[in-house]
Amino acid sequence: MAKNAVQITQELGNYGKAIGDHSMGGGMKALKLAIVVAAVAGVAIGYVIGSQAK
Repeated sequence: MAKNAVQITQELGNYGKAIGDHSMGGGMKALKLAIVVAAVAGVAIGYVIGSQAK
C-alpha cells in the first residue's frame, strides 16, 4: 500500500512538473494546479497511512 502511495505521488509530481514546464507563461495557473495536485496527493497518502494504522 505504502509503495502504491509513493508511486502515485511520483506520478502526480511528474504530471505537475510537466504542466509547469509546458505553461511557463501561465505561471499562476500552473502554481494553483500544482497546489491542488499536492493537496490531493497529501490526502491520498494520509488515507493510505490511516488505513494501514487500523
